[in-house]
Order: sequence, then C-alpha cells, then structure tokens
Amino acid sequence: LFGVLAGETFTRKPASDLKVGIARRHFFDDLDPQFAAALDTAVKEIEVLVADMTEVDVVGAEVATYGVSLVLLPHMAELLKEDLLSRPQQFQPETQRLLELGREMSDQDRANGEAARSSVTRAFDAVFSSVDVVLTPTVPGPPPLVDEVARHLTNRDPDMSYLPKTGPMNLAGVPSLTLPVGLTSDGWPIGLLLTAARGRDDLVLDLGEAIEEALGARYADRVAQPRLPNSAPKRNLGAETSANESLSPETTRVVS
Repeated sequence: LFGVLAGETFTRKPASDLKVGIARRHFFDDLDPQFAAALDTAVKEIEVLVADMTEVDVVGAEVATYGVSLVLLPHMAELLKEDLLSRPQQFQPETQRLLELGREMSDQDRANGEAARSSVTRAFDAVFSSVDVVLTPTVPGPPPLVDEVARHLTNRDPDMSYLPKTGPMNLAGVPSLTLPVGLTSDGWPIGLLLTAARGRDDLVLDLGEAIEEALGARYADRVAQPRLPNSAPKRNLGAETSANESLSPETTRVVS
C-alpha cells in the first residue's frame, strides 16, 4: 500500500538488517516513571531483533521543540487572520491564545525558528549517516487535563513541557511512526516513536511491523480505555458523545 501511495517500489528490509539508534539525551529526560519503565523494556526487546543498537545524539533537539512554535504559529496566524478578526468567538480560548502568540511573534522570532529548523535537519542527517532508525518516546507521560493546558497558554512564553517529544521530527520533516508498547496502571497507552531519514518512510514501517509481531500484537488494533478521575464520566475514548453530553473541563484529558 505504501508503495502505491508513494509511487515507488520498496523491498521490505528485515529488522535483522537494520541499525537502530537510541536518542536518550533530551528525549528521555523527565519521563513519567511508568513510561520510562515500559520504554526501557521495549528497547530491550527490540535490541534482539535488530542488527545493531547504539546511543545517538540529535544535537539541538531541545531547541527544535520550541522552534516548531516559532515556525508554525506565525504561519497559522496568517492563514486564519481574517477569521480571527471577524469571528473570534468561534475559536476555543486556548486556540485563540495560540494564534495571538503567532501574530505577536517578531521577524527575529521567525528567523530563530528557521535557524532551529536548519540546525536540527543537519543533526538528523548526521545521525542517519550511521543508523537507519532512531527510537524515542512519543510523549513524556499521560495527557494533561484540559485546564492544565489552559494554564500553560496564559503567558507570552508558555510552558510546553507537556507536549509530545515530536517537535524536532516535525521541524526536520523526517518520517516517524508511533507504536504502543505498554499501558500505565490507569490504562493510558505508552508510545515509542520510530524515526528514519527523509524519504525512508519504508524503514519505520518495516521496523514497526517487526516490533508489533515481536510484542505478539499485545497493543495492536485496540482502543485504549483509560480510567479517568472519579469525578469524570467513565467512557470509551473511541465512543461518540451525544449532543447533550459533555465531559467536565476540569477532568477531561487532552489526547494527542
């Protein structure tokens, strides 16, 4: 299917032929303990599948996480400028605040974002000169409550530590695939991110399939059913909410 979509012919590369890198610096910092434990276990299981596993460093990754906002927010603010002026009431407060942040960014902010993009792109090029795929966490912990996100967006420079650790990949334009490799005690899925060089989407798909098979499809094709706080309604995250139902804004979690 990927070959049809890409208009190319790809030969599946077995996991035993792949060199894999672990980017621990920055990406594995400040992980939720349950996420850290599950990811370490998954890495050990993957190590026996691949040709080689080694530590790698994506230089400037910590800057790239914030560089995404410097590139994306001004772009989105410009695209939605007329809508923001003519019908601001139709935007959620958090979305409106993000667009306002983008509109307020200076030419220097934009230049800093482009510099971060160039830097992290070169860093990934260097990493992929020695490995085929890089492993990192998808997110640092369970999704935050909606009101926690709102508090993060009240300042000029919001705390984005709750965001997924995918900013450097988005900024560099490299293909990534997230796979569930565990569950927290409350039922939240724990994701491992596989990333390859630009144009090598086939490698993340090949390794992802091998990992899924090695894990016995324990987490494949399943809808997570996490337990929300007692004050929140119990519901399947994949279920629809009727028009007269709503989750409490204080207890609803943001699921990316």
